[in-house]
Amino acid sequence: MREAVRLVREATSGPDGIDGGLVMCGKQFAYVERTDDRFVDGVMPYYHRTKRVDDQIAIIDAIEAGEIDDAIVKLAVYVIGPVQALAEATLANFADTHQYAISGANWADLQIRGVDKGSAVRDLQRFLGVTREQTAVFGDAGNDLSMMSEGDLSFAMANASRDVVEAARFVAPLEQRGRGCAGATRASGVAARCAGRNLPLVSILERIFDKGVWALLIFSLSVRQYL
Repeated sequence: MREAVRLVREATSGPDGIDGGLVMCGKQFAYVERTDDRFVDGVMPYYHRTKRVDDQIAIIDAIEAGEIDDAIVKLAVYVIGPVQALAEATLANFADTHQYAISGANWADLQIRGVDKGSAVRDLQRFLGVTREQTAVFGDAGNDLSMMSEGDLSFAMANASRDVVEAARFVAPLEQRGRGCAGATRASGVAARCAGRNLPLVSILERIFDKGVWALLIFSLSVRQYL
């Protein structure tokens, strides 16, 4: 973890540094040592309890010493621009031992293998007593791939990455910004593409509820969202 902090510092420093930073995601807070509003404003919609700190390595030391009651569960890099260069220079170095994914145009994630949205959906299904047939999942980026097979109603957003579109059974043709999947479940006449033909998304969901079946709608299930 400390090496990842050092790599991000190196890649983002100096006149040629990449315009981004590291988000160190704990159970209690997301810790950032890049503290300008321009960066933090891009982080806050996803990490509502973001804490500005002087030194992320000092936070790691304090957690390990029991001085801070928290545990780091994920590292993420956010770039004000395309994320690939920073992700490849930093988090991708740990892809052999950890779970690494490009999670959006500006984001990349690193976490323990086996801790992903797919396993979270399975845990929720067991907890709520619902089946795969009763589950709908929506995704748009690489960190959503693991859950696309966990619901019979799997939807890729219209602006999703190609691998997510290929993994999903349906495509919800609304842009993610503004209305997205929540709007897709409400708007009449919204179409989803399945097996080469157009099907009304709302009617699919209505059929589920008409049968008295619970549908678990996983819009963006992640430990990074403190809801």
